[in-house]
Amino acid sequence: MIALKKILITGSFVIFFVSLFIFWVIDPFKWSASSDEELIVFFKNHNNELTKLSQMVIDDRKILSYYTKSSISGSFSDLRAKEYRDLISTLPNNIIITVDHNQIVRFIFSGGGLLAIGGGWIKGIEYMPDVFEKSSNILQNLNDVSALRPNVYLRKIEASWYIIYQYSD
Repeated sequence: MIALKKILITGSFVIFFVSLFIFWVIDPFKWSASSDEELIVFFKNHNNELTKLSQMVIDDRKILSYYTKSSISGSFSDLRAKEYRDLISTLPNNIIITVDHNQIVRFIFSGGGLLAIGGGWIKGIEYMPDVFEKSSNILQNLNDVSALRPNVYLRKIEASWYIIYQYSD
């Protein structure tokens, strides 16, 4: 009887902590999302690095379209990889950089959800050529996103630079 009690207690703790971990990864309340103000300050303090990285990933988009601190090795020459590592080292550790065929560059600072099998969200800074601005949902504030429907939303920082919030279900 005591062994069964220990198994039930241990199993309950395991289930609790696994559930807590999954809840933390999914982050349904967007607790890990940076505020608009934090992203704007970061942009102003790191404008040179973000601009240089944007141009580099646009130039190299046929080689790689998804960048993290660890994805650079082996994809580029030693000199180009060092240039990437030096610039990316000035950014937060968990940042993800993506570029698409339209030369839109995203610096993803936070996200949540099970994107591979369900809905999710991301928030960060985006470089987007002005030609796409007219087709975008541009808002004045992306801090309170609880009422927004699944879509891509932007807040302009300056010419071609935006805060991005994308939500999918």
